Amino acid sequence: KNAVLAPTAVADYVVASRPATVKSDPHRDALVLEKVDPGTCLGLLDDGEQEDGYYHVRGSDGMDGWIYRTLVTEKQKTPKSP
Repeated sequence: KNAVLAPTAVADYVVASRPATVKSDPHRDALVLEKVDPGTCLGLLDDGEQEDGYYHVRGSDGMDGWIYRTLVTEKQKTPKSP
């Protein structure tokens, strides 16, 4: 039988679920670049891959940084129709 496989969904952005910090590197002692409020959307970089539990993100101001996975909820854009 032929199975139809759905494409793997990769999130395009994350939303801060509580007050959080965006850091310069993916570790706890890294420099804090920005504080974000709950509901703040951050674009995901590196195909949403985590490094040491951190997502590589880009804020609306264009600055790249790292945010810890438990502080955000993954989201994905609405699939486009063919």
